[in-house]
Amino acid sequence: MCDSRIKEYETVIEKMSEGYFPRKLSGEMPVDDLGRLGMALLELSKKLEKKFDEMQKLSEVTTHINEGLFLDEILDQLYDSFRNIIPYERIGLAMLEEGESVLRAHWERSEAKQVYLKGGFKALMAGSSLQQILETGNPRIINNLKKYLLEHPCSASTKLIVKEGIRSSLTCPLVVQGKPIGFIFFSSFLTNAYRETHISIFKQIANQLASIIEKGKVYEELYQLNLKLQRANARLEDLATYDDLTGVCNRRIFNEMLHKEWFRAIRHSTVISLIMIDVDYFKNYNDSYGHVAGDFCLNKIAETITRIIKRPGDLIARYGGEEFVVLLPETEIRAAQSIAEQIRLGIENLGIEHRESLNADVVTISAGLTTMKPQNDNDPLQIISEADDALYKAKYGGRNRVVTLSGELISL
Repeated sequence: MCDSRIKEYETVIEKMSEGYFPRKLSGEMPVDDLGRLGMALLELSKKLEKKFDEMQKLSEVTTHINEGLFLDEILDQLYDSFRNIIPYERIGLAMLEEGESVLRAHWERSEAKQVYLKGGFKALMAGSSLQQILETGNPRIINNLKKYLLEHPCSASTKLIVKEGIRSSLTCPLVVQGKPIGFIFFSSFLTNAYRETHISIFKQIANQLASIIEKGKVYEELYQLNLKLQRANARLEDLATYDDLTGVCNRRIFNEMLHKEWFRAIRHSTVISLIMIDVDYFKNYNDSYGHVAGDFCLNKIAETITRIIKRPGDLIARYGGEEFVVLLPETEIRAAQSIAEQIRLGIENLGIEHRESLNADVVTISAGLTTMKPQNDNDPLQIISEADDALYKAKYGGRNRVVTLSGELISL
């Protein structure tokens, strides 16, 4: 008759294959060959359960770590995730640089009162014990760092972590597709903190962990590169939009905004005012005071006009050389005249010395103003021409004045 224990053993094996690990068998276990087989099955069940739990924890660790995108995020996840499987009070990451000849500390998290081995610390790989770890591919345990330091007194990194209170370390190489990228250092305040089982645990996820860290490093580099590109594009956009010297808009942007406001004024049947400004005797100023002083003068003028032009829709631009232009949408002529006179007085009141001026002892400006109601049968160049003619009259009428040109397109 078939022994009933055989049927129970078959059930135990089926359950273990499904991930369930029995811890006891029913009935008594006579000490015979079949009984010893049953005891061996229970022992195997315990070992498999331990292994299964270990693999589950490792899977949870790698899943959790992989949730990070940036390298520091990944490493922070790592610090929080490994506690259940490897003991530590400190974890550090160092990356290989300069053709794998230099190792640089990249990141650390420590429970020490003061951290001495910080990011940026560098060490040469040639002839170092870490080079030997890379060659073998096996993690290294040092369970008494104070003793190790006595035997290797020139090890600067060991001096620093011993100063932090670290007494044991587990050094693990990181390799991606056969290429070493750096090391992870697990460290403990306790001596004899690490065992071969910890090496075994790390090896089970070493490849995944190294790949995740490399992914984070590459993602971070791409992110930083993208930031640089964005800044470069913003700089190019600034160069295309703003005058490099004064910081106000350039002529190209003025032309674009004038066309935009011109056709908007046609749609809404509103007016546009335009002020063209020229610095009086600016060539004489440059010749007398130099170009550095000339640049300073133009900057102060731009600042003064910007301070006076307050509405969001108004625009100040450097038109060229010492000429500025002010675009005032939906501004009637009298309001524009008031603004132009404020600008003239504001610049005169700066009191910038100008010994070579023929009509004043300070820097002044001449301004030409016109106001138009755009129509479908005219174009924006007409308002520029009208304002330029008014400026001509201001300059040759004595300078340091505002002249308003009244043309047939003016609508009051």
